[in-house]
Amino acid sequence: MNVSIHQARQASQPTANRPLVMREGQLFRGKINQLYPNQTAQIQIGSEKMVATLEVPMKAGDAHYFQVTATEPELRLKVVSDPLPADQKQSIQTLMKQLNLPATKEMQAVLKHALQGKVPMSKDQMIAAAEVMKQLPTAAAKDVMQAVSRLVELRLPIQRANVQSFIALQNNESLHPSLAEALGRIQEDPSISTKQKAMIEQSIRAMSRPIDGATTSLVRAEALERVMSTPSALRNEVVAQLLQKLEPMPMQRAQAEDAHRLLQTLQTLLASGASKGEAATAEKNRAIQTLQTVVAQSQTLNETTVQQLQQSLAQSGTKAPSQTVVQLLETLAQGANRSTTASPFQPSSTERLLTLDRLPDALVDRIVQTLSESDRAALMAKANEQLLQKLDGVAFQQLMKQSLASLGMNYEAVLLKGDRAELAQLMNQMKPQLVQLLQDGTLQLSTREAVESLVARMNAPLLHSGDQGLQHQLVMNVPLQFLNKRIDATLQWNGRLEEDGTFNEDFARILFYLQLETIEETVVDMQVQNRIVTVTIYNGNQIEPIGKMLEHTLKEGLEKENYRLSAVHFKPLEKREMAPKEKMNNYTRKVKTSGVDFTV
Repeated sequence: MNVSIHQARQASQPTANRPLVMREGQLFRGKINQLYPNQTAQIQIGSEKMVATLEVPMKAGDAHYFQVTATEPELRLKVVSDPLPADQKQSIQTLMKQLNLPATKEMQAVLKHALQGKVPMSKDQMIAAAEVMKQLPTAAAKDVMQAVSRLVELRLPIQRANVQSFIALQNNESLHPSLAEALGRIQEDPSISTKQKAMIEQSIRAMSRPIDGATTSLVRAEALERVMSTPSALRNEVVAQLLQKLEPMPMQRAQAEDAHRLLQTLQTLLASGASKGEAATAEKNRAIQTLQTVVAQSQTLNETTVQQLQQSLAQSGTKAPSQTVVQLLETLAQGANRSTTASPFQPSSTERLLTLDRLPDALVDRIVQTLSESDRAALMAKANEQLLQKLDGVAFQQLMKQSLASLGMNYEAVLLKGDRAELAQLMNQMKPQLVQLLQDGTLQLSTREAVESLVARMNAPLLHSGDQGLQHQLVMNVPLQFLNKRIDATLQWNGRLEEDGTFNEDFARILFYLQLETIEETVVDMQVQNRIVTVTIYNGNQIEPIGKMLEHTLKEGLEKENYRLSAVHFKPLEKREMAPKEKMNNYTRKVKTSGVDFTV
């Protein structure tokens, strides 16, 4: 079975045709059903009937090509052809002649689609559609006209980039090649400043920041722990920096236990120093008593606790502070590596106490350089494996949000809101930067074409989203990039909108289109009826044994959200007959694939 966004869109539409929306300049074929006084008549376009004012008297029963000359205060039509014959081919020839349209096979295909699909188009739109069709493979003609119909409906320009972006999303093609090509062109274009290039590249890297940042953090934490375990000038420098940056922060239960152990260690050291004959001043005794209270009661590393730690370090005298600080920080480092949090990408509170972002970048680099190349590679692999084990729905939700934010997918929505502060913040994201770049008249032609194609591809979900009678369709295309892997996820949601603008969660159809490295193209069709869920998974590989192993996890996850799993079906996914693709340029890099995919 083939499953596509366009097919799902058609399936979700009500059986009744949607009312036609007429705009000035549009052409259509219609039949005069009945004449009324004052040169008004009932015109039939397919199954649609409407009343319009005609510019000249006509005869009932005849079919003509009409052009919309006005829509307000009433619909006014101009007749642009003589009475048409019943034969459609002859009608098309007549229209091309009377409108002075080029008699090409592409124009004939455009007019045929417009007549069959009852798509009112202007003369300029017809010419633009025929020109785009001429530039694309003949096998893609049907897809081209579907894209043209949607562009006409949305009042968007009929351009090659817009049409190709529609087809790419329609066929679930990856967004990553467009990203790679545009970035390559931008980097080689001398008319673009170094600062602009760096900002755009940074926005692309931000897509994978949650996981890549977590991986780097784990490697750095291991390097820091090794540095702190051996006396050295570097360790002393790290200690001095960390003590300057010690500050309060909330702690979860696991981190509170680490703080508890830390305070016990510090208390033992202070008490040991006093028993060896060090000056047991009244201040030190009070510090020990305070620490005992904190050990018994502390569940958060708050401001008071931090002050007590700093005071205790200051009061421990000049003989023992170095060893005290070393053990203190070692305890924190060990706690950081042991602790876990709800999200695999967020450092623990203990790790944040010891976090390397409190250290100068140059010092962090020196710490990491203490590891050998083999150690760094081994630690990176270990960190990746740990993160793979933690990837779940919450993690992927965070990844999708980060990817959408870094790409600036909500740029137009922010523009409509007119919030200057939010818009200023959004300008650091990719899409606004690309739009701004296109305003530069000095761009090389190849760069402009690549950037225009990418922006159009990012806008493609808009072409598939919108109202469909009683139903509303939302399409999101999210490129995910992490752990040296690239995944394209397309989410399509069909359902009814509530009065507050949210989807009705009791009745919906949700489709996931996934391009995965190991099991390749996968479509998940999830249908919800009165919170009872039926899932159908389409894939060309034998994944049912693996899927059955995860069915119980899916059932439990749905029950937590007050849904009930009815059944999970597995069906083969037939390969589509795709139109020949243009040869990829040098900027579309082939990604090395290996390993496993992820449960979503």
